[in-house]
Amino acid sequence: MKDSIILQNLNTTDLTQLIKDGVKSQLENFKETLNTHNPDELLTRDQTCKFLQIDSSTLWAWTNKGVCSQIKMNFFAQNLREV
Repeated sequence: MKDSIILQNLNTTDLTQLIKDGVKSQLENFKETLNTHNPDELLTRDQTCKFLQIDSSTLWAWTNKGVCSQIKMNFFAQNLREV
């Protein structure tokens, strides 16, 4: 059972710490990825969809509803890079 975790005899405090460590590690990796980009660089529609892990139809719908715009998305991406 390679790369598996056995939760036998694991209390809630230890499980909570394992989860926190895992999330922290993933966020640090995500932050490093974001910091490699120029903050003034705009993303294409395809790049935005990949970045947000959404379908292009979702991005289209969000744009039409005013949920996102080029300016909002650029602001969002810049703020994520600072996290």
